[in-house]
Amino acid sequence: MTTAMPLAFLANTPEYIHLPGKSEMASKIHGWQEELLKMGNANPTSGHFSDASTKKGTSIGTAVSDAVLDVVAGRKPISAFQDQVKKWRSGGGAEIRAEFEASIAGK
Repeated sequence: MTTAMPLAFLANTPEYIHLPGKSEMASKIHGWQEELLKMGNANPTSGHFSDASTKKGTSIGTAVSDAVLDVVAGRKPISAFQDQVKKWRSGGGAEIRAEFEASIAGK
């Protein structure tokens, strides 16, 4: 058993939780999975298109992800993330958001 086991079901095929002689642990894992499912959110942009996202999304998204990692690792203060979000918006993020909002609204 690995620490990732309770998370694997989120993006994988159905699994069976069978731990011979450890039924209490199997019940706990199942309980964790049920709680994790409550936290999951569907991506509202699935099935929608943004030209700006196709052109700029990867580069500006990577910069935000890198900033999150730097803050979590303690290499930079939270203000570094906030600054990166501002750069994301001005670097194409606001345009991406507007295009997805228009697509979701059916425009």
